[in-house]
Amino acid sequence: MDYRLMKNPYLPIPMVVKKAQVETSDRMLRTLELSFINEKDAKAFHFIPGQFCELSIFGKGESPFGIASSPAENGSLKFTINKAGVVTTTLHQIEEGTEVGLRGPLGNGYPMDLFQGKNILIIGGGFAFTTLRSLITFFLHPDNRNKVKDMTVIYGARMPGLLLYKEELAEWGKRSDIKLSGDRGSRRQGLEGKGRACPKCPGRSGSLF
Repeated sequence: MDYRLMKNPYLPIPMVVKKAQVETSDRMLRTLELSFINEKDAKAFHFIPGQFCELSIFGKGESPFGIASSPAENGSLKFTINKAGVVTTTLHQIEEGTEVGLRGPLGNGYPMDLFQGKNILIIGGGFAFTTLRSLITFFLHPDNRNKVKDMTVIYGARMPGLLLYKEELAEWGKRSDIKLSGDRGSRRQGLEGKGRACPKCPGRSGSLF
C-alpha cells in the first residue's frame, strides 16, 4: 500500500529547520529550508511548482506558504515567510534545528504541460516571487531546460533591499539561456545579465540587463 495513503492528511509531517536566512533589508521576509525527519515522508512527498503547504507550530497554529523550492532540488523544501501574525512571527524567531509540522502539497500548481516547447515569460514583483522561483529553478535544471524555449524573467521591488534571492538572481544573470530584467532598483543591486534590450519596456521597467 502507498505510504501516503496510509497517513492521515490532517496530521502534519514532521520537519526540521535546516537553514534560516533573512532575505530583505527590512527583515520582514525570511526563508526557511526544511528537511524531512523521516525518510519515508521524503520519498512519498511529490509536488509541482506553484503548490503550497501548511506549516504549523505547536501551540501557535498553522499558515499556508507557497513552496519556493523546485521539485528538481531534492532533499529539502524552501518557504519564504512574510512576518505578519502570530504564526509567521514565530517562524521568524525559530532557530535552525527546530521541529515544525507540514501538511501538503496543496493546490493545483502551474500548468506545466502547457509550457512544453514554448517561449515563457515570467513576471513577478517583491514578495510575489516565491513559487515563481520554484518554476524558474525547475526549468533551469539540466534535465528540464530543453522542455521550454526562450525564458525571460522580469522581476523588481520597491527598493533593492526588498528583492528576494539576490545571490540566485545574480547567478541567473550570468547565464546565456535566460533573460533577466528588472527595475532600476534591481540594477543597482548588481543583477546584470546577458539579455538584450527591451524596447517595449517603459520607464522604470527599463531594459534587460
